[in-house]
Amino acid sequence: GIMGQNGIVGKVKDVSNHYATAYTLIHTNLLTSVYHKATGTFASVQWDGVNPLQTKLMFMPRHVEVNIGDSILTSGFNAVFPPNLLVGTITSTDLPENAAFYDASVELAADFGSLKHVYFIKNNGRVERDSLEQTSIEN
Repeated sequence: GIMGQNGIVGKVKDVSNHYATAYTLIHTNLLTSVYHKATGTFASVQWDGVNPLQTKLMFMPRHVEVNIGDSILTSGFNAVFPPNLLVGTITSTDLPENAAFYDASVELAADFGSLKHVYFIKNNGRVERDSLEQTSIEN
């Protein structure tokens, strides 16, 4: 995982001896597991390719009370980010009449326009966890 001063930035895709490539939160192929701090409800965020300051909150169930200003944090459900890192805050919500999930936007905590330094989050247990999960899937 990659973190900036104010919140998460993205995840490492590939590495070599001297370089790395990464997906940022403003890449349409990155789906990140998160939770709604106010209720503890799990969801995901994924950028829709429109506004580089915001991402979309995905799969937030309609029965959950969601408000503008609520914090969205990493869930820790994958080996990329530990739990409770700030992703951003909800800036808009819509709940269409027959929709199962909210249509909501999240203002990203990381400002990609002024980002100068990032931190790489190393998960020392990732190889073991991935191996165990793969074994479980195969059996």
